[in-house]
Amino acid sequence: MRSVFVPGRCNLIGEHTDYNDGLALPFAVDLGVNVTLSGRADNHVHVRADGFGTWTSDTEPHDDFARQAAVVLKDLGVASADVHVTSTLPAGAGMSSSAAYLGALALASGATGSLIDLAHRVQHYERSAGSDVGLLDPLATLGARKGAALLIDFSTLTTRDVAVPAGLAFTVIHSGITRSLAASGYRDRREECATVARELGAWRDITEGDLGGLSSDLLRRRARHVLRENERVLAMESALATSDVDSVGALLIASHVSLRDDFEVSLPPIDELVTVVCAQPGVHGARLMGGGFGGCILVAHDEDVTPGRPGFAHWTVRPSSGALERLGLR
Repeated sequence: MRSVFVPGRCNLIGEHTDYNDGLALPFAVDLGVNVTLSGRADNHVHVRADGFGTWTSDTEPHDDFARQAAVVLKDLGVASADVHVTSTLPAGAGMSSSAAYLGALALASGATGSLIDLAHRVQHYERSAGSDVGLLDPLATLGARKGAALLIDFSTLTTRDVAVPAGLAFTVIHSGITRSLAASGYRDRREECATVARELGAWRDITEGDLGGLSSDLLRRRARHVLRENERVLAMESALATSDVDSVGALLIASHVSLRDDFEVSLPPIDELVTVVCAQPGVHGARLMGGGFGGCILVAHDEDVTPGRPGFAHWTVRPSSGALERLGLR
């Protein structure tokens, strides 16, 4: 029997930069998905996912958790096993439950390799199961270290650990607005960013001085968000290194304003939630988290306070070990 826990993640800063060869600074959280795999006497796979149901390999996969399991187990040659899946990650909170689930399935099924190899494998599994995703989620859930965020450069796929100061805590607050990336403007934003690259060349070579060469103001605003968000990631690294929590908060707010105005992925109720929460004592800053058009905000605050708003679900999280550190592999 083999049991593997893979945490979820929060992205501290660096939104919509991963698919544009940019920078991001996610951290693993202390909530996640556990997969236990044990042998069976027959040639069947039986998957039981608490809260989602069951699936056996002699039937067609009937939903996302079953399709994802079928992809992983077939690729890794698991033809006879009992698989039990449990999760402490809240559904719909944008903390990367699918990457955690697929990573735990893969590691429990015997997948090996470097952090980059395993992240590519999880990305491949997500895409094979129908989700067009990048490498941010698997890199963070697998590769983060306890008490630190993971700075990822997507142009080189290099990473470095950035310690998070003691006393700084984070809370994820759900806006109450559900979203579907496939049904939202997320695909439009990806296509707009691809158009920027077609008009100006590789993202890694673009500067703000080049933006006048774009064919529309809309594209200039999209590109400005990406370039300045990369700058905010590096500024956040410096703020964390000097325990400058005021700058941490200011960078989160600046990121939200950019997501609202230049990238246009926020919504008025989310903007209001950010404003209300940022006015609370002990809160340093907040921003929309994830693809946008609903979902959650991430709040940075003093450890001895719990920000929130009545009627809004929230979860306080701390930078935790990724799966490879937990397994003694990093």
